[in-house]
Amino acid sequence: MSALSQQHLIGIKYITEEDIQSIFKTADRFKDILQQQVKKSLHSGILR
Repeated sequence: MSALSQQHLIGIKYITEEDIQSIFKTADRFKDILQQQVKKSLHSGILR
């Protein structure tokens, strides 16, 4: 993940388009990771 142009995200007035794209890409990665963990949990419960 690249650093944002702003130190904090109190508002969106000063963030760049690149910042927004970086935030969305990071959120997509987290979503993928969370979905993988749920799938593993569901499958392990079925096999027991």
